[in-house]
Parts: sequence; C-alpha cells; structure tokens
Amino acid sequence: MSPSLPKRIKVQTREYGNTGQQLSIVAFAGIVVKDETAENSSRYVSWAIDQGINYFDVAPGYGNAQNMLGPALEPYRNDVFLACKTNKRDATAARAELEESLKLLRTDHFDLYQLHA
Repeated sequence: MSPSLPKRIKVQTREYGNTGQQLSIVAFAGIVVKDETAENSSRYVSWAIDQGINYFDVAPGYGNAQNMLGPALEPYRNDVFLACKTNKRDATAARAELEESLKLLRTDHFDLYQLHA
C-alpha cells in the first residue's frame, strides 16, 4: 500500500545568492526515498515538484537513496537544483565518489557539491 501524501501546498522560494535563480526554502532530503520502491520514490519526487520544491539534496551515505532518486528525478533534472556531498577527505576517493554519484543520479553535473560532516 502506498503512503498517502498531504494536500497541495506552495513552498516559498528565495533567490540563491546573486544568481537570479529561485530555490525553494525547503529542500527534498534524498534520504526520504531510502529503501522505498521505485514507484513511491517517483510519487514523492512528483509530489515535491508539484509543491514548488526545486532543491533536492542527497549523499552516498543515505543508503540506496541515490539509486532511488536518480530515476525519479531524471524527468525534472533541468528544472531542479541538485546538491550532493562526499565524506571522503582525499582527492582520489572524493573524485571516485563524485563520479559514482553522478552515474547513480543520472546526471552530468551537480549544482552544489559539498564535504559532508
């Protein structure tokens, strides 16, 4: 049985620095889709997009969240801000993790890539 989702809301946005890009003040935390079905992952992403959420955040440390978020987010990739992170502290390992995340998330770039604490 699929979980029910709340009724429609409209998330506020703010300008991201001086870029002119408007980002939702609430991010979709990729860990939400950890261990979910592909169908539910797609439903959650679609619901978030419908609410005006355009900031998505995920990390390799969130179990299989990247595997689930990649296909669900793919149709919207050009319309969202995608942030990812690494907890690797050497360049070779961080680069390898970056490349794997790009592959799993089905994208050629991240809008923000950070060191995870």
